[in-house]
Amino acid sequence: MEQFEVMLGHHILLPFRQLRYDHRPVPIGNKALQILSTLAAAKGQIVTKYDLMNIVWSGLIVDENALHVHVASARRALGSDARLLITVRGLGYRLDSRLTDYNSVTELRQYSSIAVLAFLNMTGNPAMDYLGDGISEELINSLSRTPHIKVSSRTSSFAFKHNNVDARHICEKLGVDALVEGSVRMAGARVRITAQLIDGEDGAHKWSKNFDHEFADLFVLQGDITDGIMQSLERFLNVG
Repeated sequence: MEQFEVMLGHHILLPFRQLRYDHRPVPIGNKALQILSTLAAAKGQIVTKYDLMNIVWSGLIVDENALHVHVASARRALGSDARLLITVRGLGYRLDSRLTDYNSVTELRQYSSIAVLAFLNMTGNPAMDYLGDGISEELINSLSRTPHIKVSSRTSSFAFKHNNVDARHICEKLGVDALVEGSVRMAGARVRITAQLIDGEDGAHKWSKNFDHEFADLFVLQGDITDGIMQSLERFLNVG
Protein backbone atom coordinates (compact mmCIF):
# COMPACT_ATOMS: atom_id res chain seq x y z
CA MET A 1 0.00 0.00 0.00
CA GLU A 2 1.30 3.46 -0.90
CA GLN A 3 2.10 5.41 2.25
CA PHE A 4 1.46 9.11 2.69
CA GLU A 5 2.56 11.82 5.01
CA VAL A 6 0.08 14.59 5.58
CA MET A 7 0.91 18.13 6.57
CA LEU A 8 -1.72 19.43 8.99
CA GLY A 9 -0.81 23.09 9.36
CA HIS A 10 2.46 23.00 11.31
CA HIS A 11 2.17 19.27 12.07
CA ILE A 12 3.11 16.26 9.97
CA LEU A 13 1.00 13.11 10.24
CA LEU A 14 2.40 9.72 9.28
CA PRO A 15 -0.98 7.95 9.09
CA PHE A 16 -1.50 5.23 11.70
CA ARG A 17 2.11 5.65 12.82
CA GLN A 18 3.02 9.05 14.25
CA LEU A 19 2.19 12.74 14.58
CA ARG A 20 5.18 15.12 14.43
CA TYR A 21 5.86 18.76 15.16
CA ASP A 22 9.19 20.44 14.40
CA HIS A 23 10.72 17.01 13.56
CA ARG A 24 9.72 15.63 16.98
CA PRO A 25 7.01 13.07 17.82
CA VAL A 26 3.89 14.51 19.46
CA PRO A 27 2.35 12.48 22.31
CA ILE A 28 -1.02 11.23 21.08
CA GLY A 29 -3.21 8.30 22.09
CA ASN A 30 -3.70 5.42 19.69
CA LYS A 31 -7.42 6.09 19.17
CA ALA A 32 -6.84 9.80 18.52
CA LEU A 33 -4.10 8.89 16.02
CA GLN A 34 -6.45 6.46 14.25
CA ILE A 35 -9.14 9.13 14.05
CA LEU A 36 -6.74 11.67 12.50
CA SER A 37 -5.41 9.03 10.11
CA THR A 38 -8.89 7.98 8.99
CA LEU A 39 -9.88 11.59 8.36
CA ALA A 40 -6.62 12.19 6.47
CA ALA A 41 -7.34 9.21 4.23
CA ALA A 42 -10.69 10.82 3.33
CA LYS A 43 -8.82 13.87 1.93
CA GLY A 44 -11.24 16.55 3.10
CA GLN A 45 -14.44 14.51 2.73
CA ILE A 46 -16.78 14.03 5.67
CA VAL A 47 -16.38 10.80 7.63
CA THR A 48 -19.55 9.99 9.53
CA LYS A 49 -19.51 9.24 13.24
CA TYR A 50 -20.76 5.74 12.47
CA ASP A 51 -17.93 5.06 10.00
CA LEU A 52 -15.31 6.47 12.37
CA MET A 53 -16.49 4.28 15.23
CA ASN A 54 -16.62 1.27 12.92
CA ILE A 55 -13.01 1.82 11.81
CA VAL A 56 -11.43 2.88 15.10
CA TRP A 57 -13.31 0.39 17.30
CA SER A 58 -13.61 -2.39 14.73
CA GLY A 59 -15.93 -5.14 15.95
CA LEU A 60 -16.73 -3.37 19.21
CA ILE A 61 -19.87 -1.56 20.29
CA VAL A 62 -18.99 1.78 21.88
CA ASP A 63 -20.89 4.83 23.04
CA GLU A 64 -20.68 7.92 20.82
CA ASN A 65 -19.22 9.77 23.78
CA ALA A 66 -16.03 7.69 23.40
CA LEU A 67 -15.60 9.16 19.93
CA HIS A 68 -16.07 12.70 21.26
CA VAL A 69 -13.44 12.09 23.97
CA HIS A 70 -10.79 10.91 21.50
CA VAL A 71 -11.60 13.64 18.95
CA ALA A 72 -10.98 16.14 21.75
CA SER A 73 -7.70 14.34 22.48
CA ALA A 74 -6.70 14.64 18.80
CA ARG A 75 -7.42 18.37 18.91
CA ARG A 76 -5.27 18.78 22.03
CA ALA A 77 -2.41 17.00 20.26
CA LEU A 78 -2.75 19.37 17.28
CA GLY A 79 -2.62 22.44 19.54
CA SER A 80 -2.89 25.60 17.43
CA ASP A 81 -3.73 23.45 14.37
CA ALA A 82 -6.81 21.98 16.07
CA ARG A 83 -9.01 24.18 13.85
CA LEU A 84 -8.21 21.86 10.95
CA LEU A 85 -10.28 19.09 12.55
CA ILE A 86 -13.79 20.26 11.71
CA THR A 87 -17.02 19.03 13.30
CA VAL A 88 -19.84 18.71 10.77
CA ARG A 89 -22.84 19.01 13.04
CA GLY A 90 -25.13 16.02 12.96
CA LEU A 91 -22.92 14.10 10.51
CA GLY A 92 -19.32 13.55 11.55
CA TYR A 93 -15.88 15.09 11.03
CA ARG A 94 -13.48 16.15 8.30
CA LEU A 95 -10.09 17.79 7.88
CA ASP A 96 -9.84 21.26 6.33
CA SER A 97 -8.44 20.36 2.90
CA ARG A 98 -7.39 23.98 2.22
CA LEU A 99 -4.68 23.72 4.88
CA THR A 100 -3.77 20.08 4.38
CA ASP A 101 -1.00 18.84 2.05
CA TYR A 102 -0.51 15.24 0.97
CA ASN A 103 2.75 13.78 -0.18
CA SER A 104 3.62 10.21 -1.11
CA VAL A 105 6.37 9.00 1.22
CA THR A 106 7.71 6.75 -1.51
CA GLU A 107 8.34 9.85 -3.64
CA LEU A 108 9.65 12.09 -0.88
CA ARG A 109 13.17 13.33 -1.54
CA GLN A 110 15.05 15.72 0.69
CA TYR A 111 17.30 18.42 -0.74
CA SER A 112 20.56 19.86 0.56
CA SER A 113 20.76 22.77 -1.90
CA ILE A 114 18.06 24.95 -3.38
CA ALA A 115 17.48 28.10 -5.44
CA VAL A 116 14.51 30.47 -5.35
CA LEU A 117 13.64 32.09 -8.67
CA ALA A 118 11.92 35.46 -8.95
CA PHE A 119 8.17 34.86 -8.69
CA LEU A 120 6.42 35.59 -11.99
CA ASN A 121 4.15 38.66 -12.07
CA MET A 122 0.87 37.52 -13.68
CA THR A 123 -1.24 40.46 -12.52
CA GLY A 124 -0.96 42.29 -15.84
CA ASN A 125 0.55 45.27 -14.05
CA PRO A 126 4.36 45.56 -14.45
CA ALA A 127 4.47 47.78 -11.35
CA MET A 128 3.60 44.70 -9.27
CA ASP A 129 6.96 43.03 -10.00
CA TYR A 130 8.16 44.16 -6.58
CA LEU A 131 5.64 41.89 -4.81
CA GLY A 132 6.91 38.62 -6.34
CA ASP A 133 10.52 39.75 -6.00
CA GLY A 134 9.96 40.58 -2.34
CA ILE A 135 8.50 37.18 -1.54
CA SER A 136 11.38 35.47 -3.36
CA GLU A 137 13.92 37.51 -1.39
CA GLU A 138 12.19 36.70 1.91
CA LEU A 139 12.28 33.00 1.02
CA ILE A 140 15.99 33.18 0.16
CA ASN A 141 16.67 34.84 3.52
CA SER A 142 14.60 32.27 5.43
CA LEU A 143 16.17 29.31 3.65
CA SER A 144 19.65 30.76 4.23
CA ARG A 145 19.02 30.55 7.97
CA THR A 146 18.14 26.84 7.71
CA PRO A 147 21.01 24.65 9.00
CA HIS A 148 22.96 22.59 6.45
CA ILE A 149 21.05 23.96 3.43
CA LYS A 150 22.99 25.61 0.60
CA VAL A 151 20.97 28.43 -0.98
CA SER A 152 21.79 30.11 -4.26
CA SER A 153 22.23 33.88 -3.96
CA ARG A 154 19.59 36.34 -5.13
CA THR A 155 21.91 37.66 -7.84
CA SER A 156 22.51 34.18 -9.26
CA SER A 157 18.91 32.96 -9.15
CA PHE A 158 17.35 36.24 -10.35
CA ALA A 159 19.62 36.10 -13.42
CA PHE A 160 17.06 33.69 -14.88
CA LYS A 161 14.17 36.14 -14.48
CA HIS A 162 12.13 36.44 -17.70
CA ASN A 163 14.13 33.56 -19.23
CA ASN A 164 12.17 30.50 -20.30
CA VAL A 165 14.83 27.95 -19.31
CA ASP A 166 14.34 24.32 -18.30
CA ALA A 167 14.49 23.80 -14.53
CA ARG A 168 17.11 21.06 -14.86
CA HIS A 169 19.38 23.43 -16.78
CA ILE A 170 18.98 26.13 -14.11
CA CYS A 171 19.77 23.66 -11.32
CA GLU A 172 22.85 22.49 -13.17
CA LYS A 173 24.06 26.06 -13.71
CA LEU A 174 23.45 27.05 -10.08
CA GLY A 175 24.70 23.76 -8.64
CA VAL A 176 21.53 23.04 -6.65
CA ASP A 177 19.25 20.02 -6.17
CA ALA A 178 15.93 21.83 -6.53
CA LEU A 179 14.15 25.07 -7.42
CA VAL A 180 11.34 27.03 -5.87
CA GLU A 181 9.40 29.08 -8.39
CA GLY A 182 6.05 30.79 -8.25
CA SER A 183 3.63 33.36 -9.54
CA VAL A 184 1.56 36.30 -8.31
CA ARG A 185 -2.07 36.96 -9.33
CA MET A 186 -4.58 39.50 -8.09
CA ALA A 187 -8.36 39.66 -7.98
CA GLY A 188 -9.63 42.89 -6.48
CA ALA A 189 -8.05 43.30 -3.06
CA ARG A 190 -6.91 39.68 -2.84
CA VAL A 191 -3.56 38.25 -3.86
CA ARG A 192 -2.94 34.63 -4.82
CA ILE A 193 0.62 33.38 -4.59
CA THR A 194 1.34 30.01 -6.18
CA ALA A 195 4.58 28.31 -5.16
CA GLN A 196 6.12 25.14 -6.58
CA LEU A 197 9.08 22.92 -5.75
CA ILE A 198 10.81 21.36 -8.75
CA ASP A 199 13.33 18.52 -8.67
CA GLY A 200 16.57 19.45 -10.42
CA GLU A 201 17.27 15.91 -11.55
CA ASP A 202 14.10 15.05 -13.47
CA GLY A 203 12.27 18.42 -13.61
CA ALA A 204 9.26 16.93 -11.80
CA HIS A 205 6.98 19.03 -9.62
CA LYS A 206 7.32 17.70 -6.07
CA TRP A 207 4.97 20.13 -4.35
CA SER A 208 2.65 22.98 -5.25
CA LYS A 209 0.26 25.14 -3.25
CA ASN A 210 -1.80 28.31 -3.53
CA PHE A 211 -1.65 30.96 -0.79
CA ASP A 212 -4.42 33.56 -0.70
CA HIS A 213 -4.09 36.82 1.23
CA GLU A 214 -5.70 40.24 1.50
CA PHE A 215 -3.54 42.91 -0.12
CA ALA A 216 -3.23 45.36 2.75
CA ASP A 217 0.02 45.61 4.69
CA LEU A 218 2.75 44.53 2.27
CA PHE A 219 5.18 43.39 4.95
CA VAL A 220 2.54 41.32 6.74
CA LEU A 221 1.53 39.74 3.42
CA GLN A 222 5.11 38.85 2.50
CA GLY A 223 5.83 37.52 5.99
CA ASP A 224 2.69 35.37 6.14
CA ILE A 225 3.20 33.92 2.66
CA THR A 226 6.88 33.22 3.32
CA ASP A 227 6.06 31.47 6.60
CA GLY A 228 3.44 29.35 4.87
CA ILE A 229 5.81 28.30 2.09
CA MET A 230 8.62 27.55 4.55
CA GLN A 231 6.33 25.35 6.65
CA SER A 232 5.40 23.36 3.55
CA LEU A 233 9.00 23.08 2.32
CA GLU A 234 10.39 21.96 5.69
CA ARG A 235 9.84 18.27 5.08
CA PHE A 236 11.79 18.44 1.80
CA LEU A 237 14.93 19.94 3.37
CA ASN A 238 17.82 17.72 4.43
CA VAL A 239 18.81 19.58 7.57
CA GLY A 240 21.25 16.89 8.70
